[in-house]
Amino acid sequence: MPTLRSMGTGLFAAALFAGSAVYAHHSFPAVYDTAVRIMLDGVVEEVWYENPHARLYLSVDQGGGETVLWELEAAGATQLRRQGWGYSSIKVGDRVSIEGSPAREHDNRAYIRILSLADGSVFWVSDPAYLRESE
Repeated sequence: MPTLRSMGTGLFAAALFAGSAVYAHHSFPAVYDTAVRIMLDGVVEEVWYENPHARLYLSVDQGGGETVLWELEAAGATQLRRQGWGYSSIKVGDRVSIEGSPAREHDNRAYIRILSLADGSVFWVSDPAYLRESE
């Protein structure tokens, strides 16, 4: 039979883990500056389709032979699939253009709003009407 002490320890551990999960999910406006739009052109180095947020790593030419790796965040894989993205939509080596919102406190990090492939395919992260209304 569990003792009061072991039940208290279990409840404490559960509260600790629950609190860290809530803390881990951030407020979008706290992390990204939605008032600023940036454009990036580069080559996809890595793609992660996962929840709660997909990530794309983009190598961007800075001129003079220097490239910078950008970490780009998007909605989760489930939402992206609803917007027409598939696991093979964007591949390592693809040349893409990104319109996004830069991170407030991290260099070379942004949230993807619109991704365009070299063949003209366009992928929205959210419903396009919602993005136009927020401008």
